[in-house]
Formats: sequence, C-alpha cells, structure tokens
Amino acid sequence: MINRKPKVSVPTLNMLNVLFISVSFICLISYFIFYEAEKEFEARAENIRERFIATQKANIKTEIRSAAAKIEIMRLMRQEAIKDFLKNRAENTEEILKNLYAVDAPASLITQTLDSIKWDSGTGYCFVFDRSGRFIFHGGNKALTGTKIQDAVEGNGGLEKFLTDLREKNETFGSYDWSKPFSDQNDLYPKIAFAKAVPELGLFVAAASYTEYQDAGLKKYILELLREERFGYNDYGYFFIMDENYRILMHPVMKELENRSTFDIADTSGKNLGGLFSSALKTESSAYVSYRWEAPKGKEPEEKITFIAKIPDWNWILATGFYSSDFNSYLDRERSELKGIFYNDIIRIAAVLGIIILITALISIYINIYIRKIERSRLREMNMLEQYKLVLDASSIVSKTDLQGRINYVNDKFCSTTLYAKEDVMGKSHNVERHPATPRETFRKMWETISSGKVWHGVLKNKKADGTSYYKSATIVPLKDENGSIIEYISSGHDITELMENRDKLENIFNTDVLTSLGSRMKLLADIEKTAVPVLGLLDIDRFSAINDHYGNKTGDAVIREVGSGIFRRLSRKPYSFYRVNADTFAVLADGTDIERFMNDIRDVQYSIASTGVKTDGEEIPVTLRSGIAQGSKDVLAYADMALNNAKVKNTDFFIYDPADSQMAASYGKDIAVLKSIYAAIRNDGVFPVFQPIYNIASGRIEKYECLMRAEDENGRILTPGDFMDISKKTRIYPRLTLIIIEKSVQKFKNLPHEFSINLTIEDLMNDETMEYLLTYAKSHDVLNRLVIEIVETEELQAFEEVLTLLKELKNQGVKIAIDDFGSGYSNFEYLIKLNADYVKIDAGIMRHVLEDERATEIVRSIVTFARQTGLKTIAEFISSEELLKAAASLGVDYAQGYHIGRPEKELID
Repeated sequence: MINRKPKVSVPTLNMLNVLFISVSFICLISYFIFYEAEKEFEARAENIRERFIATQKANIKTEIRSAAAKIEIMRLMRQEAIKDFLKNRAENTEEILKNLYAVDAPASLITQTLDSIKWDSGTGYCFVFDRSGRFIFHGGNKALTGTKIQDAVEGNGGLEKFLTDLREKNETFGSYDWSKPFSDQNDLYPKIAFAKAVPELGLFVAAASYTEYQDAGLKKYILELLREERFGYNDYGYFFIMDENYRILMHPVMKELENRSTFDIADTSGKNLGGLFSSALKTESSAYVSYRWEAPKGKEPEEKITFIAKIPDWNWILATGFYSSDFNSYLDRERSELKGIFYNDIIRIAAVLGIIILITALISIYINIYIRKIERSRLREMNMLEQYKLVLDASSIVSKTDLQGRINYVNDKFCSTTLYAKEDVMGKSHNVERHPATPRETFRKMWETISSGKVWHGVLKNKKADGTSYYKSATIVPLKDENGSIIEYISSGHDITELMENRDKLENIFNTDVLTSLGSRMKLLADIEKTAVPVLGLLDIDRFSAINDHYGNKTGDAVIREVGSGIFRRLSRKPYSFYRVNADTFAVLADGTDIERFMNDIRDVQYSIASTGVKTDGEEIPVTLRSGIAQGSKDVLAYADMALNNAKVKNTDFFIYDPADSQMAASYGKDIAVLKSIYAAIRNDGVFPVFQPIYNIASGRIEKYECLMRAEDENGRILTPGDFMDISKKTRIYPRLTLIIIEKSVQKFKNLPHEFSINLTIEDLMNDETMEYLLTYAKSHDVLNRLVIEIVETEELQAFEEVLTLLKELKNQGVKIAIDDFGSGYSNFEYLIKLNADYVKIDAGIMRHVLEDERATEIVRSIVTFARQTGLKTIAEFISSEELLKAAASLGVDYAQGYHIGRPEKELID
C-alpha cells in the first residue's frame, strides 16, 4: 500500500487564505469601476447583437458540417463493409464451384447449391458467367442463363466499366443499374457488385446487392441518431432533415411536421417555407434562410435563422437554426447580472468584510484540524503497510533492487528458496540467480516493461546457490516517488518448480509409450502434421493374441518390448522416428525419403526379427511381422493401416498403399469414401450434435442431456461415430470434429438451465488446443457449472494417475466428470475413486440383461451401493422399456437414459 498525499498541502491552504483576502479587496475596488461600465454596456448592445448573430451563424454552420461529416463517414464505413461482405460471398461461391466441379457435380446440383446463396430478402445473389460473357448461373433471374452479359451493356455505362475493369484486373468492385428480381425488367435500380476471375474453371464469379437495401438500415439509424442529437447552450439546438422534394423526414421537436412537404407549410408571416428553402438552394449547396417561427419554449413567433445544406449522396437536406430570442435572453441575462453587481448597497461592503474575517478564522481552524487528520491517517497507513509486509514476506519470495538492478533487500523466504545468505547477494546484480537456460530475450523484455513504469508478470527459471534450478512465478513492480519517477523495483513471486516439473512429466508421459519408451500414437499424429512429405510404415506382430494366450500377458509384454527395441536398434542410424501405435503395432516415420529405400529398410527389419525371433526368460519365441506402407499425405496413417490390412488379407509380408490400385480401392473404398464424406461434412457445416435426454428417476423430470456427434454426408445420409470415428482418429480430422461439437453444444445450452455432457476421449483430454478451447469457450458463455465431461474409451488409459492433474483443473473450474460404460473394459472401483468422478454410467451391455440374468442385477446393485458410499450419482444406459426403468429404480439407480426416455434428436424434448 502506498502513502497517499493530502489533497491540499498546508502551504497551499495558507496561500489560499492570503489570496482570498486579496481578492476580496480587489472586488470592492472593482465594484465602483464596473458602475461606469454599465453605461457603456447599453451603448454596445447593438454591436454585441451583431457579433452574437455572426457567432451563432458560424456555430450552426459548424454543427451542420460536423453532422454531414459524421453521416459521410458512416456511409463510407458501411460501403466498405458491403464491399468486404460481397467479396466474401464471391469467394465462398468460388470455393463451392471448385468443389462441385472437382467431383463432376451435375448442372442441376450446381444451380441448386448456388441458388441457396441469397441475402437482403432474396435480392442479394451471386451470378456466374464464362469468358465469353455467357451466364452459367444468375441468382436473380434464371431466365438469363445462357444469355450474354454484354447484351445489357448498351446504355449502361456503369456495367460496361465494371466488365472492362474485371477483364483487365481479374477482380473488381463496381456500381451499375440492374433490374430487381420479381420486378418489371425495364425498371433499373443502382447496385454494387464484386467479381473475380476463376482461371482454372474459365469462369467469373460475382456477388451483388442493391444499394437501397444496404442504405435503408443506415439511413434509419442516422435519422434516429440525429433525432437525439443536441448542441449549444442547455442543449437547445437540434437538427431536422428534409428529402430532395423538401418533405420533412425527421423533426425531433415537432413530430407532427414529419412526412409533410414544406411547400404546404408557411411561417407566421405567411412565407412559404418550401419556397424559401428551394430558392436558397437553387444554385448553392448550402445557405442561410430567415423566417418567423414559434420557438419551442416561446409564446410569440419570432425571427429564426436556419442553415440548410445538401447531402447529395442520399438526396437529403440537413438543417438547424437559432432564434432571435436567444440573443435577447443572453443580453437580459448579462444586464441583470451587471445590475446585481453595480447596484449593491455600500452596506454589503461591511458585510463582506465581516464574512472575510470570519472565513479567515474558520480556515485557520480547519488547517489545524486537517493537519492532525493527516498525521493520524499516515500512522494508520504505516501500520497497515507493516502488516502487509509481514503477510508478503511470509507467503512470497521478495527482493528489491535499485535502478541498476543491484539487490538492496531480500526476505527470509528468498534465502530459504535460493539457499543464498543475505550478505551473499546484497549489493550484487540479480544476475547472481540467473539460469543460463532462460533466454536473454526474456530479461530484455522484462527490463523494457518495468523501466517504462509498467508491471511485469512471468515465469523465470533461476539458479540456486548450490547450482540447482527452480522456477518462480514472478511479479515485478516499479516503485515511484511523489513525482512519479522510478526509484526502485520490487519483485514478489512463488516457487512453482513442482508444478512445472509435473507439467513436463505429464507431457512426456502422453507422448511416450509406457511399455516400449517409443513415441505414442498421439505423438505420431502430431509429428505427421509437422512432416512435409510423410512416409509411414506400420509393422504388426503376426498372431500376437496366440502368443499372449500361450505364454501369458507378462511374456506378451516382453515380446512387445523386444520387438520395439529390435526395430529401433536396426533403424536408429536412419533419419526415422519410431512409435508404438497399438497393442502389437509399431510405426516408422520418415520425411520425404525414397520409398524404395524405405521399403527395403522395413523389409530388412522384418527379415531380421523373423530370423532371430525373440528371447525372453530363457525361451526363444518365433516372431514374424507384416507391414503396410504409405506416403505423401497428412492422412498417411489411415492409408498405411489400409495397406497393413491388405497385407493380412492377401497373406503377404508387406503391402504399399497405391491409390491407383483399383483392387485396393475396391477393398478400402468405403474407408476412403467415409473420409471424403467427413471432410465434406465439415466443409458444409454438416457435423452437428444430437441430444439424448437423461431422466431423474426420483423427481420424474428430464434434467440433463448427452451431446452425441452426428455427420450428414453429401447425399443427406446421417452418419454416427461408429461409421467414421476409427478412420477419423487416424487422420488430422478428429480434433476438428471435437471442436465443432464443443462449440455447437455450448451454443445450444448457453441460455438453458439443463446440465449437458460432452464425450471426450483420452486423446481429447491430452490435446492442449482442445482443452484450452473447451475451457475458454465454455467460460465465455457461463456454462462451466452445467458442463459434464464424459470420459469414453477409458481402456486406452495408460498411467492414468497423471490424468488427475487435468481432471482437477476441470473440477476447479466447476466442470463435472462422468465415466462412461462402467462395468466393461478397464473398469474398477479404485479407478473411480482416483478419478474423483461425479457420475458413473452403467454399461448398456449390463443393463440390457438385468431382467433375465441375476448376475447382471448383482453387478448393478454393487455399483449403486459403491456409488452411494462414495457420493457418486449413477446413470443407467439402454433403458429401452418401462420394465427396465422400473428395475433400475428398484436397484436405486439415480438417472436413466435410453430410447424409452427419448432418442437422440436435434431438438430437446419436453
């Protein structure tokens, strides 16, 4: 806390006292001087009037020009926004055309797709024509298809210039006249358009809007804006607006005049206002007009001087004015004030002197009281500062330096953390604890920040006295003197070494396969994204399940370790990276290597391991490998997997994926088609969530929903995750699917009271981008306390202890955790306790047998009992009948979900 200076210093108060007495005597002398000035005031009144009118004229002219400039700026901004909008529409149309032409879409589909791109109540549209000018498509008039745009050029200079610029520059903005959809084709209306060439298709695409639709909203907004605009003394001035025919569009004071022609209105002397206005603007763009009019607050008509100016782009006339009574009021006010000064009785002088003496005494008393108050305040502040210092010293690492960075103070926590004694660091530079691993750029930016008077926050890796390192989350604040000059820097922070080390450990665990120490599948997907020309080989152990069954899981794990080690040893001198992507499947990744050389290296590994087998626990186990190889695509993992499956089907040692292989295309055409469908669904906004209700058995109400992913292909067929999830996870497309479902689910429930759950895999949880987006987006829409993360595919958890860090962060933010399909796969009660879940979902495979299998009933009963003892809520899946619902209720299940409650739908059910 910083001591606050008194608002008024003691010397200042004394100076004010002296000044007050001096001014008082000056006022007495001035009293008599101003008496003579009264006479001159009357003589100068007419001159003042002339200057007043000139000033007021200049003022209203300035106000009109300011308002006109504001209108022009808003009009130009709107015009630029329209240009950006039209350019975006044209580029979207270009992208759609390219995609449709790429798949040889029929003309009807192209027309149907382009016809759906409309705006401005259907009057904004796109059109396409070829190099000869022949319309391929016209969104405003389908009858123009096949005709040439040049046919409309005659007499239409704007269109002719638009087409000329387009052919010269390959893209342009322009304005021209054109008929409206659904109107007489002979009536032309101004419009603005953007067009660009699409050389690879030999076409031009364009988007256009009619200016009246674009201007209408802005005009309405400006009319309402100027209706509220006021200026001048007491906000007395206002604007009114007329059209080119002198019809009043807006009058904020006399709304009854709106929509009336000024040619039908006369002033109090009989002059026609429309005639006055039109005559004044006959040859000029602006003019002053004088007429008699009743002031808003007056009772009698009086002279009014109005300044009118044309707004040519909209055919408006903007006007404002002032009344002669404004001057009379001003003059009367001045005269009254002077008389009050000039004709005060001399007795007032004595009274003033008495008041001055009394005030002087009161000020002296106030000074003494104020000084004592300042002293007490400073004592309180010093006491609080001391307490703050005690708290800061006890909880934070604190140090201070001078302007050169030399240490002049450290607290005990600094010494206990860094292992430096105070005498070892006092007077030395803070470089004494600088760690060489911290970039110099970090310190440069830090000094730039604090030397400019700003506060710096950041994380520093520092060196202790014994040479070991620690991480500190630091805040450095410049300390300033009473003039605002920096005199010292104070740093406070916390030791976050454990947090940083845990973060690095967690990242390493999920990028490394625990069993083989090779890269994980998530690491492989990330590395493929960073590889320019990926070449990938998958090696799979033949009949590994038989090895597991015969020798046991322990030996099976040893075989996997030895095979992974063998692959690494034999190829480690090559510029390759190595991974374990499945239970018995390994991957070798190269960047742009020769495919023949890569294939030979993979086959050498296969031959070498097949020749030697694997020795474990003194026993030699024969092992053979099959391989699948693919190259040149970010979806290379999916294609290598297809090649590996093809090798298994054909019973060959290896297979190279070849997109030109018709037989392979036939075998894996479905996977490729699914990939294309999902890409198209993302492109066409065809990925969406459906919502299945979750029923509270006790209250009898639907309280929650599960958000499930769906995708619509180009034929309108709805795909479920079972159709595309496996192949998607082998490509870069999967994280995008998750982000879409997060966004659309949050949007659905942001204004609803229900809890809603989103399914996430372990891969999602470990994707930094996905989790950062989830927390940021959910927090920005205030749904964190209603969001449930449903963890699926829990059998993929390896070293799930480290996942607790992530789940704790989620729960600290208010998010709830649910475990899906409990009772199947990698499910046990210890696992539930460690994950600290809020909900456990009983696997559908158990619930469907509850009515006929007593063992299933006992499993459910044990899960419910455990959940109640540990504070979890249970959700039974696959509730497909009333009988199953009653059985779940009798077993004590809290919630029910299934087709009997409601199917997954796009809209929520009541």
